Amino acid sequence: MITKGILKNLNKYNNIKLVKGINLGILETKPRSLKGEKVGISTKSFGNIWFVTPKGKAIFKSFDSEFGVEIKDIRIVNELLCNQLCNQINLECAEYEIASINNLTGLLSYDIVGNNRLINLSEFIKVDKNAKPNLIDCANCIDIYKNNGVNINKKEVIINLYKIILFDTLTLQTDRNARNINFIYDKKSKTLTTAKLIDNEFAFCGERMIDWLEYNYGETLSMRDVLYEYSYLSKIFTFDSEYVKTSKQFKNNVENLIAYAKKYPDLQNVLDSTLTDLNVKTAFKNVEKTGVKINDDYKNYILTVVENVKNELLREKQDSKLDIEFLENIY
Repeated sequence: MITKGILKNLNKYNNIKLVKGINLGILETKPRSLKGEKVGISTKSFGNIWFVTPKGKAIFKSFDSEFGVEIKDIRIVNELLCNQLCNQINLECAEYEIASINNLTGLLSYDIVGNNRLINLSEFIKVDKNAKPNLIDCANCIDIYKNNGVNINKKEVIINLYKIILFDTLTLQTDRNARNINFIYDKKSKTLTTAKLIDNEFAFCGERMIDWLEYNYGETLSMRDVLYEYSYLSKIFTFDSEYVKTSKQFKNNVENLIAYAKKYPDLQNVLDSTLTDLNVKTAFKNVEKTGVKINDDYKNYILTVVENVKNELLREKQDSKLDIEFLENIY
């Protein structure tokens, strides 16, 4: 069971100076509604202002929740852990650091945009009015950009997008949507690349975990209930399938990942290396080197989540008969 006290011995990050007058916007969220009730899940971005730190420009995210410190701590851990897991599979991820400002504990999120333009997936596919947010339509949109003089490495972008689908499925993301899959456009060189991954705070069924804590178990969470019952009903938002709140959503993600891998050797290499390289225990060790102490029960919960999905993918590799002969010219 998971109980209070996920994080202990938080590092303080005090050398922060305010820079006023810059509008962030991109990190604003709205409270979600569950069973007709406002539950107050939101992100406080400290007045939509940037901070100047020794490591560069950053924003401060303090996670506001009516469910108290437990959910806040889980969201902090998930961001830090996913950063480490992304590093293991060479998927670029935003850098985070625990900070304390005005008696609020949260995360500094370092700038991923610089002087360039940030384009989310919804905007990216608007070059084709018939395009949907899936891998093959993204490939077709890349061709349109290239034909209009934009420098874009089609193969590299497709591999990165595939990695995101795979990563989200392995970590049971519940909040990936077309607004937090992004591209960076450099106006000077007219170059378009995939941006660093952001918003992993609801990995490992994090948003569903809130439902269980509040409506079923009070301050504790049954690992078995999440893993074997509710995680497969979770709204796993990868852009490669419809937003369906059923077990079919997860199954479709797995089948698509295997099907793409069977069609394209480069994606097969990504799948194989990810299943080999993704090591949750190592990621936890790296997070704890920063001074964060994480509850052992929560470590075991996340390890079980990842191992279960890995096994699901490995089984599907043997059994999948999904025909994707129509997927031509993805590179």
